[in-house]
Amino acid sequence: MGAALKSRNDLPSTGGGGDPYWRKIKAWENVSEAEFMSYRWQVANTVERKSKLLDFLSAVLPAKIPASRIDERLHSVRSREDFLRDVEEGMRVAPMAVRLTPHILSVADWSDPLDDPIRKQFVPLASAIVQDHPQLSLDSLHETDDSPVPGLVHRYPEKVLFLGK
Repeated sequence: MGAALKSRNDLPSTGGGGDPYWRKIKAWENVSEAEFMSYRWQVANTVERKSKLLDFLSAVLPAKIPASRIDERLHSVRSREDFLRDVEEGMRVAPMAVRLTPHILSVADWSDPLDDPIRKQFVPLASAIVQDHPQLSLDSLHETDDSPVPGLVHRYPEKVLFLGK
């Protein structure tokens, strides 16, 4: 085992040797370590819109996407264009705010995007979305049944929950 890290600044930027991990992304290949590790630089270069995400993905994805070894629902995604369409549809079906820093985008393995855990956490694919169970309810705790007035839940005799806005 190596020596314990004394602070966040002791983290290796190269992941064990070679170029720093962010330099595998062409847009950031000339960014210095001091600049890349700067909070201000990260915020200034954050991907904040679907269009910026799709542009980023267009630049980093290989033309041919390797088949998923884990999820058979993704076997229809074979090319960069298939992947981009799936992302766009995934964001339409499951709307979400996009705010991804260069650090997050740099640690994902874009050569194998279907099985990469970072991509799975932050970039939705429509073909991977599992349909809701037919018994799913928006009020699974039946709080509306226990609410004498909006904003108040009275489930137990001596307890009340106020729902503030």
